[in-house]
Amino acid sequence: MRAYFRILSQFTLGLMVVIPLGMLLFPSVTRPHKSPAEQCQTNLKQLGLAMFQYTQDYDEKYPLVKVNEKGVSISNPWGWADALQPYVPSSTVYHCPSNPQYKNKPRPNSPKSWGYTDYFYNSRLSGVSQTAVESVALTVMLGDGNDGTGGTSARYSLSALPPKWRTDKKSPSHRHKGGAYYGFADGHVSWFKPGVINTDPARYDHVTFAVTY
Repeated sequence: MRAYFRILSQFTLGLMVVIPLGMLLFPSVTRPHKSPAEQCQTNLKQLGLAMFQYTQDYDEKYPLVKVNEKGVSISNPWGWADALQPYVPSSTVYHCPSNPQYKNKPRPNSPKSWGYTDYFYNSRLSGVSQTAVESVALTVMLGDGNDGTGGTSARYSLSALPPKWRTDKKSPSHRHKGGAYYGFADGHVSWFKPGVINTDPARYDHVTFAVTY
């Protein structure tokens, strides 16, 4: 019986060595690649988490769209996106892998450059206290929004979806199977078609850029 348990323990120890080694040798098997849509969703979750970490450090207020004008640095950010930089795991979270405008192009380091972020910030949240947002699960906080027309610096923000995006099938609002991913003020990320995104008071049948009512 003792011999049996000794053999079993050796077999178990062998598995503990082989399994981690297999994870290193075959990462594609143990860690499957995410689709562009899944990666976009993950990026928004990471940015949403960074937003909450930021608010915890700054009196529970969302970052300003325009944070600072002079002496721009990591500790003295220019816009909301580089203000979140210390809280994100990697700068790659700022880019949607389905965005054709900057595919295979390096992300600019300057927060003033176009292409710094593919994701827009709801400008109605700029400097607002978290407690002022009445319907956090229905209030858009972040969204996929680089259409290649510029303005995508660290201050890239919108107060509503551009009218063209509602009908243009090539716009970011249709980027992922006819819709797009949005991060909300309660931290969750969901996919919606552009027709249910508006600026009216939040209701069960649509989501909104509106903050207080």
